[in-house]
Amino acid sequence: MPNFLNQIHEIKIDSQEHFKGNGVGRIEDFVVFVNGAVEGDVVNAKITESKKTYGNAQITKIVKPSPHRIVPECEVYRKCGGCSFLQIDYDFQLETKEKFLKEALQKIGKFDLKNLSIEKIVCAEEPLFYRNKIIQPVGLEDGKLISGFYKQNSHKIVDFDKCYIQPEISNKIVNLVKSWASKSKTPIYNEEKKSGVLRSIFLRINREQTEVVVCLVTKGKKLPFWKTLLQELTDNFPQVVGLVQNFNSTDGNNVLSENFNTLWGRDYIFENLGKTKFKVSIGSFFQVNSAQTVLLYNLVKEFCNLSGTEKLLDVYCGLGSIGIYLADKAEEVVGVEVSSQAIKDADFNADLNELENCDFYCGKVEEVLPQLLEQEKHFEVVIVDPPRKGLSTETIEVISDFNPEKIIYVSCNPTTLARDLRLFTEKGFSIKKITPVDLFPQTHHCEAVCLLEK
Repeated sequence: MPNFLNQIHEIKIDSQEHFKGNGVGRIEDFVVFVNGAVEGDVVNAKITESKKTYGNAQITKIVKPSPHRIVPECEVYRKCGGCSFLQIDYDFQLETKEKFLKEALQKIGKFDLKNLSIEKIVCAEEPLFYRNKIIQPVGLEDGKLISGFYKQNSHKIVDFDKCYIQPEISNKIVNLVKSWASKSKTPIYNEEKKSGVLRSIFLRINREQTEVVVCLVTKGKKLPFWKTLLQELTDNFPQVVGLVQNFNSTDGNNVLSENFNTLWGRDYIFENLGKTKFKVSIGSFFQVNSAQTVLLYNLVKEFCNLSGTEKLLDVYCGLGSIGIYLADKAEEVVGVEVSSQAIKDADFNADLNELENCDFYCGKVEEVLPQLLEQEKHFEVVIVDPPRKGLSTETIEVISDFNPEKIIYVSCNPTTLARDLRLFTEKGFSIKKITPVDLFPQTHHCEAVCLLEK
């Protein structure tokens, strides 16, 4: 068993891996995952972790850059864990994500790619400054307040003043909050000592950048001098519609708790997707790229091809966004979601769009779907948009028992998508087409929409 720990080797990068976006090379038969490397690079890399068959490494020198490598404007891209693909030209990012999807379908799902219709990835018109949700942890370094994203595989904050995947107004607001926290001497949370007050800065912003909710995540309920911050925010940013506090007293890795308190204004923004308007509460799930979400939902609409007579089941519906977006073309929409706040938003959003054919159920998908089945509910179309872990086998079983004509699977993880598609095909469904969507430019993450029919 080779032990290359702390050794520096020249490595040719043959590919990218889809779990973290690292470059992949070899020292003879020993696989090395090189942080920040790009397919086609030749690098000198120091082995920072050495296992039996693989290791992790950091670049010490780029011997020969890949033709796909670019130099980003971001000064901390080599340290920050937020953007794994920022150093890769955008066309090759898209090509790589298409490859990730195909590899997962082939290796995990055991599908013959020749028998699948995989369409070209839907690219982003604006691959920078797109995030509508920002959460930046704060900390102290040499007595100075810092805020940014974590370094890959660590809880070490990489400080920055400008992030290239979030809007400029978000960067400015975060910097104002940092300045306020320093001036007011607000105690900064120390993860090791489990002490302090301010843990993270959390923003939600709409696509038009006309509404922003600012949320401060704190260890306890006390937040001194917040009225001073409010004055500074409203003086400088008329777009700020609310200041919220989230109490997170846990010592674990959960960034947020369910405990929100509105200090001023409102705890939600309004977001427009096409002709549909949504209330998005600070704690509800909503896709982070509003512009690409419109393209994603239009693709779902195209795959559904509704005539107006169909009953539609929206599984993991969140604040009802997909179902409500399609509701004017359906006879009935039923949504299921575990978050009570999201369900409140979904009910509100149905009324906001003057829809009377939407019903939303709050509860675990694994518990609510069997209840709907027992009530002999029937759905011609089922849409699923699960978290990265995908669907449980029980959920796949129940969805299949509804015997829908179509299933539209919206996935943010090619690996679990491929696994679940295999299980659906074993239930008698066939894959008609799959379209990847670049919802997360500058990162290795890939969204995809799949149409299954029976």
